[in-house]
Amino acid sequence: MPKIDRAITIAMALHQNLMEVRRLNTNLQKALDEIKILKGVLPICCYCGEIRDNTEVEPGKGPWIRMDEYINKRTSADEKSVLGGS
Repeated sequence: MPKIDRAITIAMALHQNLMEVRRLNTNLQKALDEIKILKGVLPICCYCGEIRDNTEVEPGKGPWIRMDEYINKRTSADEKSVLGGS
């Protein structure tokens, strides 16, 4: 009987560990989702529509560049499809 008790104890401990890993994974995923949202916020000039490119400098110090230049530099997207061109 002691072998069964030991096996049950080990199984219960493994289950508790698995539940903790799942809880931590859920928390991590929520944090990553929030980072994606925050990273997605772009400083766009309401007057000219240009975007401040802070990729290589401290935030708020980068140059203002045209949106199509920003898209070409930062993504693999086709700016014609993104900006509604044909």
